[in-house]
Formats: sequence, structure tokens, C-alpha cells
Amino acid sequence: MDILERANPAQAPTAPVVTELRPRPRIDGLDPIERAMRWLLAALDRMEVPAVVLRGDRDLPQIQRDGDLDLLCAPRHAARFEWMLERATERYGVTIVARHHAGHVRQYQLHGVSIAREHRDLCLDLHTAATCFGVPFLSAQRLLQGRTRRHGHARPDAVVSAIVDFLGPYVSGGAVRDEHLGRLATVWEQRPLQTRRLLGEIFGTGIADELGRALADPARPALFRAAQRARRALLSRAFARRPLSSARHLIGCVYANRIRPLFRPRGRVIAVLGTDGSGKTTLIDALRKNLAPAFRSAEGGVVKLRPGLFPQLEHVDHGPTTNGPADNAKEQRAAPPGTLGTIARAVWYTLDYVLGWPLRILPRRRRNALIVFERYVDDWLVDPERFRMRQGVRAVRWLASLAPRPDVTLICTASLRTIRARKRELDSRETLRQLEAYEALARSRPDVHLISTDGSLEVTLDRALSAIFPTPGLRPRSTRSRSTEARTTSSARRAA
Repeated sequence: MDILERANPAQAPTAPVVTELRPRPRIDGLDPIERAMRWLLAALDRMEVPAVVLRGDRDLPQIQRDGDLDLLCAPRHAARFEWMLERATERYGVTIVARHHAGHVRQYQLHGVSIAREHRDLCLDLHTAATCFGVPFLSAQRLLQGRTRRHGHARPDAVVSAIVDFLGPYVSGGAVRDEHLGRLATVWEQRPLQTRRLLGEIFGTGIADELGRALADPARPALFRAAQRARRALLSRAFARRPLSSARHLIGCVYANRIRPLFRPRGRVIAVLGTDGSGKTTLIDALRKNLAPAFRSAEGGVVKLRPGLFPQLEHVDHGPTTNGPADNAKEQRAAPPGTLGTIARAVWYTLDYVLGWPLRILPRRRRNALIVFERYVDDWLVDPERFRMRQGVRAVRWLASLAPRPDVTLICTASLRTIRARKRELDSRETLRQLEAYEALARSRPDVHLISTDGSLEVTLDRALSAIFPTPGLRPRSTRSRSTEARTTSSARRAA
């Protein structure tokens, strides 16, 4: 029996029962996300839930790699849609990585892995109205009127679709895209009365006529001026008609996008650790390239060891010409101080983590950025002398526990022979000691994963992504068992 039929009727939304929707064989070439979206759209039709695809349907059922898909339904069906989405993702092993609700928009970030171990991401947006800064200007009922079918799923009317596509990127980011501008100009020529009427309902007849003249004029400055006045007119008309409701929607949008992410961040923080020659830099570059479409990569970046709010202690004594945090990747340059000096250094850098995290990391993470730390505070415990700290000082371990934790910590490890072939900055005994210390650290914390880099980059990347986005109900392939760790350590000892 289908999963929608097996669900508890008391927990499931009241709706007509969906009939059997068995997935097609894997020979159709669809990955889990595409199969889940096909199942979801079919279930919406069978449950007679009125919904349309606003954007991202050009290649359906084939979804563009790491793309976006925007759907719209009536507000009363939003909870049912989310319930069906959870059933679809559970059925095909897709992970809902993040959820973000902001007024009339619900955003879901999906991650799936195909049989060929290809990792795919999709940003799925569910709209319950067309909005400008959270203030609705076209209701779901108006958007669902006159919908047509294309590629086997429902689309809004051509005029409504062209206007929404044109206004969507502009009201949110001020961008006027040529493809949307061309579609709006086309419907203005083919159906001028209907287009002018709808634009008049949104902006007023004066702004509608001005937009029509700007569309006929190839000069872009005239179009930009008309679009700017249209956005101001849209908000002015909304506040004049429904002042309290519009103010509530605007405040809710600001809270959901500016304030709430400070406490429930949308982005991800990943720390990559490992001894010299373990492949940290190669893995970081591959992760950033692979995950860039799913995150605002321009807001993120690679952070060396710590947030960098405070300067190096050497800068305080000798000025800014001395080495910085990035030079901690090099082999130890000077002997560590005594116990009191070690504690002083640890206190200084712990404050950098505690204060620098909310001031430098959270503001970027709030904007759905991917932030990767190359080394982290855990390296103090494995290789304290690299950071000029005396080994065996208990206060250092306690201070390190005060630092905020990243979402996922990846430890790159490899056989001693592989590491020695890559780098020879450390002797074999020290490399072996660090390998054992990192493996002990991975066993002591559930959010730390060992990633073997002995194989190809594709295999290493697959293990890392599987640890970052574990498949529901499956054990992450990136986390090696203790027996595997023990075998690796034993083989490293034999190689030494």
C-alpha cells in the first residue's frame, strides 16, 4: 500500500486518498530529487490540490542541476503540501537539509544522492501569494485562475506568469532579467488589454501605461525608472488599502529574514582538520565548488583557524609585519611558553572564537552562506606546539570546549605512505602520532567524521558530502567504523 494510504488518518490531512504511485524503474535516469518531485506533482493532481509551477519547470521532469523550483498553492493547502513533501522525500531517500518560513514563502533545501553517487541539491520554494517585501499584491486565488497545463503540470495564465516572473526578481533584488522582460513585452503585444488590466490592478492605470511605453522603448533607463516607480506604487497601494495587514506582513518579512536567522541560521559552518599532507586544501576546494549552487558562496569563504576578530599575539608585541593565523599551517616556528603563557594564549584565542563567532560568522551564515574553517580549535588538542602552547595543560582543553561548534567537523586522514608522498614537513613519528590523535578525537565526538583521502578525489568528496548531508535512515558512508580506524592505524604503524 502506498505511503499516503498507510499513514495514520488522525495525523494525515483530510483529503482524498492517493492511489498507488509506484516509482518507475531506475532506467529512466532520474535521480532521487527528480523522482521525488515527479511523485509530489502527481500526488498534488491526484489529491485535487490546486497548485501551479511558477518557475523552474522548463526542464521538468528533468530538474536543472542544483537549480530552483517555485510552486504556488492556496494558503489552506500549505500544511498539506508540506506533509506530502515529507512523504516524497522519505520515499526516495532525499534529505530536507533546511527549512525557512517567511510569511507567504516556505523554502526547503533538498539534497539527494543517485545510485552513481552524484550529489544533487534543489531549492524548493512554496508560495501562497505573490509578494513584495512580504506584502502580497496577487493572491493565490488570482494566480490560480486561468491556469493551463504544460509538460504535464499546471502553469499560471501566460499574462499572470509573465508579470510574476518580471516582478519576482525585481521586487526582491532590483534585477530586471532580459528573458522575463522579453516575455512581458510579448504578452503586452499579444494580449494588451488583459495585460494592462492586470498591471492596473497591481500598480494603477498610470503606472501600467508607463510600463507599457517603457516596454516599447528599447532604452533600458526608461524601463528601470518605470519599474522603480511601480514598486513604490505597489507598496503605497497595499498600505492604503490594508495598512495594518501590510504592516504586519512587512514586519514579519523583516523578522524572518533579518532577525530570526541570527538565532536559527540558514547557512552551514564546516571545519576541516587533518595533519599536513592529509588533503585538507584539496577537499575544501572541491566542497566549495560542489556546494556553491546551494549556498550564497559570495557571502561565505574559507576561514583560517579562527574568526580573526583579535590579531595574533605576536602582532601585539612586534607589529603587523609578523606571521598571521594562516601561518599556523606551517611547522612550529618557536618554542612554546610556560604553563601561564600557554593559558594566556588560550584565553586570548578563545575570546576570538566566543566573540568573533557572533560578530563575523553569524552575520554571513544568516544569509545562507557556506563557511569552511581550515583547521579549528580542536587542533590545539592534537598539535598544541604548532600554536605555541605547552602540551598537557588541562586548562587548554577546558577553554577549547567553550568555542562554538561548527555544524560538521571533517578530519582528513590517510595512510602514512600517502601522507609522506604528499608532504614531508613532519617526521614519520609525529605524523603517526597526529593520525592516532585525530582518530581518537573522531571517536569521542558524534559530530566529527573521519574522511579517508587515500582514494580518488571523487570518492573523497562523496564521503565528505555524505557526512554533511546524511541520507535519512542510512548510516553516512563518510564515517568509518572503529575497526576500520584501527586497521588504518595498524597499517600506518607497519608502514612506519
